[in-house]
This record gives sequence, C-alpha cells and structure tokens, in this order.
Amino acid sequence: MYRIFFLFVLVNGVLSQALVPGVCSKPPRALALFRHDIEGLMGVFYEYARIPHPQEQGDCTTVVLGMRDESAGTISNAEKLPNGQIRRWNGLIYKTDDFHVLFDYGNVKFSSYVMAMDGRSHLILYSCENIPNSNMKKVVGWVLSRTKRLSDRAANAFRQVLAENPDMGLEANWHHTNQNC
Repeated sequence: MYRIFFLFVLVNGVLSQALVPGVCSKPPRALALFRHDIEGLMGVFYEYARIPHPQEQGDCTTVVLGMRDESAGTISNAEKLPNGQIRRWNGLIYKTDDFHVLFDYGNVKFSSYVMAMDGRSHLILYSCENIPNSNMKKVVGWVLSRTKRLSDRAANAFRQVLAENPDMGLEANWHHTNQNC
C-alpha cells in the first residue's frame, strides 16, 4: 500500500499535474457554448493561473484565440521560460459538442470545458483525461484574463468555480502566473 502511495506521489511530482481519484465526467457548472460566445472570445488573453502540467513551464503566458473558419479556431501561446527564452506553440480549437472544446496542438490535446466566461474579461477552462487501467484522472485548468491583473468579477468567478468543482478546488496546486515581464 505504501509503495502505491509513494509511486502516486512520485508520478504526481514528476508530471507536475493534478492526479485525482475518479473518472472524468461533465462538471455540473460547465457552460454550453454558442457561436456568439465563441466569437466574443477571440483576441488576446493573459494566463492568470493554471494547474501545472508538463506542457507549460513558464510565466508571462499569453494566449491568442482566432477564427480559422466555421468549424475551427486557432490558438497561439507564448511563455517566458525560466532560462529567459520565449517559447511559442500553436494549435487549432474545435468545438466538439455543446460543452467540449478541443485544443489540438498535434501531439498534445486538451478536451476542455468552459467553466466561466465573459469575453470582455475572463475565461476559465477545465480539462480532464482518464488514466487507463486505473481509477485516476489527470486534471488541468486555466484562468485567462483580458488584462494582466484579474478583475474582481473574474476573481469571484474563479473562487466560485473552485468552490463548486472538487477537481479544480486544489488551490495549493494552482500556479499563479507571473505577468510582470
């Protein structure tokens, strides 16, 4: 039993992401997305916070959302790595159903739910992936803001999402992204 727990702690630390007991399901607070919602989200966002995961290690993270055509959008990310280099990566966004948005970076994909949004202010995303042959799941979350400082309205939405979603309520696991770069 202790070996399994130690392995869980070791893997969780190495992968730097939230491993949570259970299987993925639609969160009760997930928002349905409509065309006007998606169009209102186009433009630049600053990453205020994220649940750490191996694909992002830096700070000063920006996300630019755009429309490609009727069926897909684009996403361009940039972050400042600890060594000072700027890393950029791009992908496509697909609305897979009324609740899911797929962020596709080729070899890395995040099937995400929108947990809160105001196109003028903020966007809060939750992604979950079941770990095969186990009762565990990998959880990732992002809080994006139109400004480098989170508005009171967005901060209240963030607290509410954390309170209502046990998977995202891991306050200690959130990395609050430094935007003073």
